[in-house]
Amino acid sequence: MPDLRQQVKQLRLDRFATVIGLGGKEYRHAVESAFTGTNVELRFPFAGLPIGKAMQATKRAIQLRDPCGTIHEWFNQLRKHHFPFQSKTIPQNGIYILFQDGEAAHGTNRIVRVGTHTGDRQLRSRLRQHFVKENKDRSIFRKNIGRCLLNAKRDAFLECWNFDLTSRASREKHQHKVDFARQKEIEQQVTKYLQSHFSFVVFEVPDKIARLKLESRIISTVSLCDHCRPSPLWLGLSSPKQRIRESGLWLVNELYKTPLSNNDLASLQVLLKR
Repeated sequence: MPDLRQQVKQLRLDRFATVIGLGGKEYRHAVESAFTGTNVELRFPFAGLPIGKAMQATKRAIQLRDPCGTIHEWFNQLRKHHFPFQSKTIPQNGIYILFQDGEAAHGTNRIVRVGTHTGDRQLRSRLRQHFVKENKDRSIFRKNIGRCLLNAKRDAFLECWNFDLTSRASREKHQHKVDFARQKEIEQQVTKYLQSHFSFVVFEVPDKIARLKLESRIISTVSLCDHCRPSPLWLGLSSPKQRIRESGLWLVNELYKTPLSNNDLASLQVLLKR
């Protein structure tokens, strides 16, 4: 029993709202004891079945593909884009999935970033903001890549790189501190890194609300997956942002929230077949 309690802590199973127990009555008692003192809701769908049927049902449940492995397989089968990419091959509204050289999970390319857009017909523009337009204040992805390049070298310019000069008030407060020739140099380094090390796939999602919901749940699914860990050489490990280092994703928002449900997966599969 102590070993089972230890596994609950090591695997951080107590962070989930609900845990499904795939076993019979005797197993249920052991699991309930292991989760004593947590707020986890335990469910045992096969506890009332005869041992033979319970074992069969448990086996079938275990054999089901996990959502993260499933979406990795699906996304890696889509057409991959590299820089330079043809804008006409990109839908106007949709979601993009990024892969990075040297990063793997589930036996294939690991998802390292998921993104979308809020404005109508802006997917192509959003991708250009990441890969082409050298303005880190219009792309948090670019800003985070730059942060890692600077932080890895303990470069003091990181403080200036963190300034957001979009607003007039911020420019008046900070722009006199910034060496803009140096900033341009870092922007160029970010562009070169992005264009050389990343590929992506896209799929169309016309409705804004559906896009944002699906984006969030894909991010959460990947961030909650124990198999999706960064390689020792992943640039993001140099990030000053703890959530990037810990998640293995170029993201700080929508992590560890609601993952994809079976219904979400079914809807996603329909979108990918369009």
